Amino acid sequence: MNKKSIFAACMVAILSTAGAVAQNRTLPVLSVSNEAGSASMGAITVTGSGGMHIYTNPAFFVLGENKGAVDVSAAMFSKQEGDVGQFGVYSAGAAYRVAGRHAILAGFRYAGGLKIAGFDALGNPTKDYKPYDWTADIAYTYRFSTRFAAFIAGSAVYSHLAKNARGGSVSFGAVYNSENVKLGSVPARYSISTRVSDLGPKLDYGSTEVNLPASAAIGGRLEMDLAPEHMLTAAVASRYYFMPSHDKLLTAGIGAEYMYNRTVAVRAGYELSQHNLSHITLGAGLCYKGLRLNAGYLLKTNNQGSNNFVVGLGFDF
Repeated sequence: MNKKSIFAACMVAILSTAGAVAQNRTLPVLSVSNEAGSASMGAITVTGSGGMHIYTNPAFFVLGENKGAVDVSAAMFSKQEGDVGQFGVYSAGAAYRVAGRHAILAGFRYAGGLKIAGFDALGNPTKDYKPYDWTADIAYTYRFSTRFAAFIAGSAVYSHLAKNARGGSVSFGAVYNSENVKLGSVPARYSISTRVSDLGPKLDYGSTEVNLPASAAIGGRLEMDLAPEHMLTAAVASRYYFMPSHDKLLTAGIGAEYMYNRTVAVRAGYELSQHNLSHITLGAGLCYKGLRLNAGYLLKTNNQGSNNFVVGLGFDF
């Protein structure tokens, strides 16, 4: 098995397990929903959900009241036929307010876990190959007013299939938070958020070049205080992958969250996607004295793609 064949085998294994093979999309480390709260509400990542800010929308953090936050998460995918190992995306993120209007965020993502058998030209077994990707990410966000903030982020990308590739990307976006409004007699707030992600040159593996999965997303959330201890949130979002240009993809999500006493949350939603990659999403969370624990499950609705489980732990201070 030559390097080019191994490269193709590694890519197919990763993409099929991550549910991306149907749209021929590469580098799932850049596009997998790795924040459990938003993942369980229809994968509406751009609308934020209180954690893993650098990978949802960093501008939400600087509009809040916390000085800092740290998060870790794991997104585990169900095995496909013939898989050896289990594919997962593991993430860590931190955010820190350096002044009233400024914040710095950093993060790291690693995707891997599969093992691909290698063979020589005669079909004899050789060493196994373990493809993986990682990114190191940093973002700066600025609060223009108590209602509006924007961010810019950069990522260093490393990919190891049969060959190695290195590259980088830029992302940017903004958030607007409303003042308190009334829906009848119910106090409410809404936000509108946008993000353009992963603009950058192709990754060069030597004999093959691969596009980054560049995308643009927009979303909105509405929070309603039904009673002092009961809060209901509804959110919608859409994401458009415009790269690679020959294979574009549109997704949309809708979700809801009920939270009791700002401590216990249950969530549900639906992610609608082209290429038969839609999911029903479910999840729950706990929050106590700054500590956050969230989990979500994305259940595929057809034979394409895969189910995946996301769990996250975070702390606000």
